Amino acid sequence: MVYVAQILETAGGYEVSILEQRIAFLRDKLQRLYTERGGTDEDVLAVSVELDEALNEYEKLKNK
Repeated sequence: MVYVAQILETAGGYEVSILEQRIAFLRDKLQRLYTERGGTDEDVLAVSVELDEALNEYEKLKNK
């Protein structure tokens, strides 16, 4: 049983790591787009929603 728990923990850690990279990418993209286009641009709003979703998923994973 311990072995299965270790595998799940490792897989979860991998998933968290990928999600952290995605969040960093989306933050950079959002900042760049906001600077270039302003806060009401359609693409800025779309990336903002995508970042919010990634952050929500990250919180779910971290609180398991």
